[in-house]
Amino acid sequence: MPVISALSKYGLLERSGEGLRLSDNALKIIAERPGTAGRVEALRRAAEAPTLFGELAKAYPGDTVPSPETLESDLIQRGLRERLRPGQFSLSRHLGACIVRGCGL
Repeated sequence: MPVISALSKYGLLERSGEGLRLSDNALKIIAERPGTAGRVEALRRAAEAPTLFGELAKAYPGDTVPSPETLESDLIQRGLRERLRPGQFSLSRHLGACIVRGCGL
């Protein structure tokens, strides 16, 4: 169930009747070719779907990728830094930078 929960939080799965189905955004990510504007935008929507990531995207708009120190300070102020697993902070920062810059996805 953790995978279903994660996919739902990123807006990639949604309820349909008594089951689940891939969201329109998930289908766009699957169908679009890597690097196309449609796929990059769909990936950005998915990345920003979880509340925290959406808030961080608003705090650091456009191509702004905060330094590790700035992001860590922001997370501490939000009371979240201690909840991250080892390595998750670094992974989240790199994923965020990749989504912001496209990374050919």
